[in-house]
Amino acid sequence: MSLSMNESMIHQRELLDLELDDATELIAQIRDADRRRENPDAGLAWFVQFGPDAHEGLVVGIRGTAGAVQWYSATELLQPAHGTNSAPVDYFTGPTGDHYPISPGGEIPIENAFEVLREFAATHRLPGCVEWRADL
Repeated sequence: MSLSMNESMIHQRELLDLELDDATELIAQIRDADRRRENPDAGLAWFVQFGPDAHEGLVVGIRGTAGAVQWYSATELLQPAHGTNSAPVDYFTGPTGDHYPISPGGEIPIENAFEVLREFAATHRLPGCVEWRADL
């Protein structure tokens, strides 16, 4: 499943296979999906990677002014070292609505989460704009 710059409706996708280096349009679509979110206490999340066979990528979520990011690979799951939530937070993925709880410390301000997404889109690597630690 691919998301190109001219496609929309990310709310119908759980996995975003990036084919872009600039995340501007994707961020606009994530903001739009958040505006249509029905439960103010639960966030929306997507798995973001490059290519359908990628072995690493990001989980990116939005819940109003809060964002969630996780780095995943075959051997690790990382989250921000200095997240803001002290308890687990409910997030749900794409069209399936699968429950994807974010661990304590997994949320950061949404603008920081978008900075992580922009860096990942540009470098295709673990973003260095936040400090990471193992997910709890």
